[in-house]
Amino acid sequence: MNLRSAYCVAAMAAMSTAVHAQLSYTHLGTEAPPSEIDGYDLQSAFEIRASGIFYPTFPTAGLLSPRTATWDEALRLERIGDDWPTWSHGYEGAVYTTDLVTDEVEFTFPEGEVGALTFYVQPRRWGTFEFNIQVITARGDIRFINESIRALDAEGFAFSTESGDSITSVRIQNPTALATGFAVGEFSSAPAEVDCGGWQTFSFTGPGSPLIVPFTATEDCNRLRITDGYLAGDRFNIRILQGATVVDQFMTSEPEGLGQGIGDDFEAAFADPNWSSASTVLDPGNYIMQVSVLDSPFGPGDAAFSLVPNSRCGFGQCAADFNGDGSINIFDFLEFQNSFDAQDSCADMDDDGSFTIFDFLAFQNLFDAGC
Repeated sequence: MNLRSAYCVAAMAAMSTAVHAQLSYTHLGTEAPPSEIDGYDLQSAFEIRASGIFYPTFPTAGLLSPRTATWDEALRLERIGDDWPTWSHGYEGAVYTTDLVTDEVEFTFPEGEVGALTFYVQPRRWGTFEFNIQVITARGDIRFINESIRALDAEGFAFSTESGDSITSVRIQNPTALATGFAVGEFSSAPAEVDCGGWQTFSFTGPGSPLIVPFTATEDCNRLRITDGYLAGDRFNIRILQGATVVDQFMTSEPEGLGQGIGDDFEAAFADPNWSSASTVLDPGNYIMQVSVLDSPFGPGDAAFSLVPNSRCGFGQCAADFNGDGSINIFDFLEFQNSFDAQDSCADMDDDGSFTIFDFLAFQNLFDAGC
């Protein structure tokens, strides 16, 4: 066991009581992975068909696509029954295995992507070995687990976060002196749940390949808003997918300003026509948002999205279809004007509880973005 391993074991022993209720843990044992955990609908891992020793980045391998992860160690991809001898509950897919001297691995996720995660671990050497597992969330919650696992069986572990948090780091360690490596695999996961009303940022480097952002819309929080921020001038093409099906596609509005600064006040940016924005209403479910940067006059930057209650009335699938008739025209403006004059909550476009010029500007942005 190396010095880093010894330090981790001591730290885990000292902090074994620091269990945070916000990060839930379920020991799955040798049973098959569930389809749901703590309200999260889990998506099973894809079958892996590559082989060889490599750093498995999940978008390339497809393992947790569209979520991404990076390992800190090179692992071998092996298949149950061919390279790796046994597993549990009849699983016959692929697993990732360490070499004979690696006693721990860590994989990390970008903040805001993974709300729930399950995986299985099995030692390489015959016998029973203790494993330490550490999971950390974006908010800093930490869970330490210590379990004994037999070499004949893979044992499963499930973790889930509260809404607005996400899993960012998982470390698996076999501190036993006689250990000769282990396998980890059979992953499933669910996208993180975004706080209703809270803004989540995403970064871009300029025009080019789409960014992939998973999110979950609920019955009480299903209006998706996207806006640029910081320096005005960026614009985006948005595709919303559910599985492999495109359920919505639109461009954010043409920004009226260029180079003006607003910082990270995304509420103000969403209501200001100088910053590009758009909105749409979705059915409850898990989605993937593909963001393609159309204009980026200042190179790399950040934008944001949020989910809020769809409190406005009469909307169709397109956010600017105010009267819900399936098209955008002058009648939507008239319907909005009537709602605004009556101070109907439907016309509170920026959801600030008041009726101001910013509601008109927000509706204008949505109208200009089209469907």
